[in-house]
Amino acid sequence: MRGWLDEDPILAPGAVSPKAPVQQHDAAQQPPAGWMQQAPASQAPRAVVVKAERIAVGSAKGGAGKTFLSGTLAAALVRHFQGLKVALVDCDLAYGQLASTLGMAPRITWADVAALPPEQINPAVLASMLEQHPVGFHILPSAGGMAALSVTPEIAERAMQALAATFDVVVYDCSDRLEDPATQAALKTASRFLMVTPPDPAAIEAGTRFLDLLNQHGLFIAERTSVVLNQVAAYHDIRAVREAIEARGGTFWDGWGVPVIAEVPLDPAASEARARRGISVLMKPGAPSSKALAGLLERLVPAAKTKKGGGLLGGLLGRR
Repeated sequence: MRGWLDEDPILAPGAVSPKAPVQQHDAAQQPPAGWMQQAPASQAPRAVVVKAERIAVGSAKGGAGKTFLSGTLAAALVRHFQGLKVALVDCDLAYGQLASTLGMAPRITWADVAALPPEQINPAVLASMLEQHPVGFHILPSAGGMAALSVTPEIAERAMQALAATFDVVVYDCSDRLEDPATQAALKTASRFLMVTPPDPAAIEAGTRFLDLLNQHGLFIAERTSVVLNQVAAYHDIRAVREAIEARGGTFWDGWGVPVIAEVPLDPAASEARARRGISVLMKPGAPSSKALAGLLERLVPAAKTKKGGGLLGGLLGRR
């Protein structure tokens, strides 16, 4: 089918979105062009990080695939960049299932971070606490249930700052409840926000309402926001969805200056990986969904193009 990426124009530099909020944006908080550089090509290129990247992954409601995408990003980055330090954070403090989705049962959770004296929520202590997935990234899982109440906004923001000072890349798996302190902290500090959604009309309309909610809370910055369409089937038609939404007076994503940067197809390989608590891009790198995710990672991770770098991220395009 015709790619949906062709249907969603990206605003030219300096252009103003018709619905984008008037907000001063601190350019110093954004990673510079080429925040990651590669050493000479090899099967596992060594990454030299200039500034930490903080990627928040969220959705308007559950079931969109944000946890799947968060785990995929973390795993692929550490697998294909030697020496890259990556943290994966479950920001759904009460109900998050990031660890169990990955087949992990970590002993240290957000509740343990909340129990620390404030001065101990620092880079050195958090780096020593977080447990490591076999692939190589570190994870901070949900507190779970009532323990989530121990995490205040101040604790969450202090922890996010400490993680960004310790790890080269921090991936936040956000809750769809904006009242969650960890999700608020993630959205405030993220250098990128990826909104994940299935391509059906109800989910897309919910996504645009979610952007409006972010805007109302001062958490929306068009320049750092992108959409990832997940579970895309051949029968989906973006033009029909757009017409249905706009006929009811709604605004589509490009009205906010937000581009669609990836389409991940509906793929049995991804479903199988989730059922086996695995990561599809590592289990079946040749599957259609894995190839689509590889393309997404190439856009997220600007790097020098290699001549023969192997693996998922070999030959990066250097695109923002």
